[in-house]
Amino acid sequence: MSSSWTERQGQVGDLRHQSKEELQELLLRQEKILSNKRLLQTLPDKGNKIKDFVEKVRSAIEERCEEERRQSLVSAARTELQ
Repeated sequence: MSSSWTERQGQVGDLRHQSKEELQELLLRQEKILSNKRLLQTLPDKGNKIKDFVEKVRSAIEERCEEERRQSLVSAARTELQ
């Protein structure tokens, strides 16, 4: 695949460096692809790579939510101690 194809398609990169909003948008796009059963049937792996990627994105979103909860608790504890 040429680099111009990659540029047109965009690169996801490391999920750990994506914001929660970016991850949610990515998840939405991937789920839209998964909802297209006709497209999935044309893929050699029948969409298994996309399904695996969706799970990784969901996991990354959950990690981001957990991180936000921890930061909120730390912030509340700091405020309480002051």
